[in-house]
Amino acid sequence: MEEIEDKKIECQNCKQEIYFSGDVLTVERAVKGEQIIPLGGIMFFCSEKCVGEYFKEFENTPGVNFFRAPY
Repeated sequence: MEEIEDKKIECQNCKQEIYFSGDVLTVERAVKGEQIIPLGGIMFFCSEKCVGEYFKEFENTPGVNFFRAPY
């Protein structure tokens, strides 16, 4: 059985380490069409509060739309 390598992941906003089996939120750039096509650049966050704080500066930026897309 192959061991799983535990890579260090930290919150993009507060830099707190997110431990193995801990809750994590991800944000990824994508193209929205008939299907959502991921473009990579995944960011990790420890809470919805940190997601909101990180993207707060973009709230009133023309041309930037935020939406939640379930997988």
